Amino acid sequence: MFRIIALSTAAVLVAAGSASAMNATVRYGDLDLTTPAGTARLDARIASTANAACAAYAGLQRRNCRSAIRKEAIDQLPTPRRTDYTLNRRSFDV
Repeated sequence: MFRIIALSTAAVLVAAGSASAMNATVRYGDLDLTTPAGTARLDARIASTANAACAAYAGLQRRNCRSAIRKEAIDQLPTPRRTDYTLNRRSFDV
């Protein structure tokens, strides 16, 4: 089954100083999160989505926006998938 993480950046953008909101989707159903390669691909997809969603910001606001999106995306993973991800991921740069 193809699963979807829906990222709502409303809280992120409000925290970054904007009242605007947007939704983004990061697909991960095709990834094997029990491997470092799978978690790296998910990190890349989240980073790409965060870059697009936070493009209007600069400096610390951009970093905070991207960090919040990443946290929200990982928090939305079902617990078993989040555990696999956590055990097999490498560092993630915002």
